[in-house]
Amino acid sequence: ADSAQAQRHFLTKLNETLIFIVKQEWPHSWETFIPDICAASRSNQSLCENSMRILNLLSEEVFDFGKNSMTAKKVFKLKASLNEQFSQIFELCQFIFRNHISQPSSVKTSLLQQTLTTLSHFLMWIPLGFIFETDLIQMLLACFWDPLEYRIECVKCLNEIACLQEGVGQYQSHLVTCFSGVVKKINELPKDFFQQFPRMPAQNRMWWEVLLNQLALLLSGFLKHNMSAMETHREVMN
Repeated sequence: ADSAQAQRHFLTKLNETLIFIVKQEWPHSWETFIPDICAASRSNQSLCENSMRILNLLSEEVFDFGKNSMTAKKVFKLKASLNEQFSQIFELCQFIFRNHISQPSSVKTSLLQQTLTTLSHFLMWIPLGFIFETDLIQMLLACFWDPLEYRIECVKCLNEIACLQEGVGQYQSHLVTCFSGVVKKINELPKDFFQQFPRMPAQNRMWWEVLLNQLALLLSGFLKHNMSAMETHREVMN
């Protein structure tokens, strides 16, 4: 266990060093960084899982912390490059998901969890077409909600979609459909769930507490940012 922990710590340090280099060299001196890492990831699941961690770190460095460590001009250039090349990252995510769907036992659980986690951090900034003009939402609800091992990561992805604001006006019908799908899934919880909840083992109860908190954020995100779309849909239905 100590050896495994040491290896994970070493790998984390290597990833952080790589991101430091990428921030200095990409895209002007290392233009093919995104294609390179995406292409290499298809050969090995452990490598792919670590690539997702690296891409997640890059997203955080640029979109979450960039303004604290880089000039505005540099951040703008990196954001533009990530957007331009995101199609290759999205194709890698789809490659992983579709392999799981076609052969459910063929993809490591940890790889799927990391891919969903990384995707959740991408959803706040990627071009909206990748979200609303693909089968991403349907795939999340159909394939990653029901299995408990992916549900929290799935809900986090949907929460990011629910909280999108800029440019979503043309996709209101998609947001309503997404909301309806979420409500349907919540209604499938056992009717006596809240009676069972206090009697669950502590570890199970902690997991459900995290999930319920994410569900609350998801529903409030929909209602806070997309209330007008919900009301328009209700009027049409009536």
